[in-house]
Amino acid sequence: MYYLVRIFTRIFIRLIYRVRVYGLDKLPKTGPLMLVANHVTLVDGFLLAVHSPRKLRFLMAEEIYNRSLIKPWAKFLGFIPVPLAKNPGALKEVYTRVQALLRAGEAVCIFPEGKLTTNGAMTEFKKGFLRMIPDDLEVPIVPCHLGLLWGSIFSLYYKTIKLRKPRNYPYPVIINFADPMPKDISASEARRRIAELASDSLKKDAPGDKIFTDH
Repeated sequence: MYYLVRIFTRIFIRLIYRVRVYGLDKLPKTGPLMLVANHVTLVDGFLLAVHSPRKLRFLMAEEIYNRSLIKPWAKFLGFIPVPLAKNPGALKEVYTRVQALLRAGEAVCIFPEGKLTTNGAMTEFKKGFLRMIPDDLEVPIVPCHLGLLWGSIFSLYYKTIKLRKPRNYPYPVIINFADPMPKDISASEARRRIAELASDSLKKDAPGDKIFTDH
C-alpha cells in the first residue's frame, strides 16, 4: 500500500510543482539516518517522500497530521503524529518509536522548527530531535533545504492555508541535500548548515540540472 500511495502522491506533486533535486548522493543508501529540513508548507513531507531514493518516516505536528486533506495520505505513508509539548507522556512514546526505527536501520525525517514558517524565514531549531538518537548508535544527520516554497499555495504566505489558484504553475521548488553531520552537532549548527543550503539553492539555475527524480 505504501508504494501505491507514493505513486499517486508523486502524480499529485508533479501536477503542482516543478522540482529540482540536488545532492541525493549525500543520503546514505542503507543504515539508520536522520534527515532534518526547514518547514515551509503542509506538503513538505510529501515532497521529500516522493523524491527520496529511500523510504522515509516523517514526524509531523499533530495539528497538521489531523487535517482532513492530509491525514489519509500521511497515514498510508507512515507519518508519525507529534503531540503538543504539554503532553509529555505522548511525546515520550514518539521518542521511543523514533529510536526503535533508527535501531532498525530506517531513515527518519524531522522538521526541527516544529511548525510552519509564518514569514518565510527559519525559526529556532528545537533540540528534541537530537535526543531522539540513541546514545549507543551512530546515526548520520543529513541537512536538507526546501527552497522557493514560500508563497506557494500550501504555505502560510496568505496567513491561512486553503485551496487557491497557484501564483505560478507548475510552481518551482528546489530540494537540496548536504553532507551528513555527526550526531553530536548542536541544533543551532544544524540550522546554520541548512541556512547555507538556502543560499546555495538560489545559485542553482544552470541548464540541464535534474528536474525530477525517478526511483
